[in-house]
Amino acid sequence: METNKAQEGVELRIAELESRLAFSEDTVAQLNDIVTQQDKELTSLQVQVVHLANKLENLSYTVEQGSGINSGHERPPHY
Repeated sequence: METNKAQEGVELRIAELESRLAFSEDTVAQLNDIVTQQDKELTSLQVQVVHLANKLENLSYTVEQGSGINSGHERPPHY
């Protein structure tokens, strides 16, 4: 009788551990999906930032050329 109770206890503990393991594996898979999605979004945002920086630089250059404004990168003519 004692052996049966001990065996049942062990089986319950194993079943509980298997359940926890399955839950942990599911959680890890969900987190992996989120990290993968965020990595794609971050890469996309980095490309957009570079694109916008280039557009801003081109726009600044166009405005400076059109208005004769010095951006501070060149010495004024009186130097």
